[in-house]
Amino acid sequence: MPARKKREGAELQEWLAKREAQKVRQAQIRSVVRELSGHTLLKPLEVAELLATTTKTIRELEARGEFPPRVEIGPMSVGYRLKDIEAFIDARLKTREAA
Repeated sequence: MPARKKREGAELQEWLAKREAQKVRQAQIRSVVRELSGHTLLKPLEVAELLATTTKTIRELEARGEFPPRVEIGPMSVGYRLKDIEAFIDARLKTREAA
């Protein structure tokens, strides 16, 4: 894998502006998808942040069958349904309350 390109000055500012614009477009697209499909998909890193854990822990739970399945969005992209994650959290809370 090649080293990252070192950007400076105007080139760096242009690159940062493009990156920020891409984030805004992604947020807009996600919003539209949520409205149209009724499904909210979260990236693995977002799920890890939501659960205050790491993506490695999520992968381990998934491998043991203790975590909701991934949704393949594309060949190199996966996500998790928000409703599945919420159900996972609710089940964990009920288990702890019963103990």
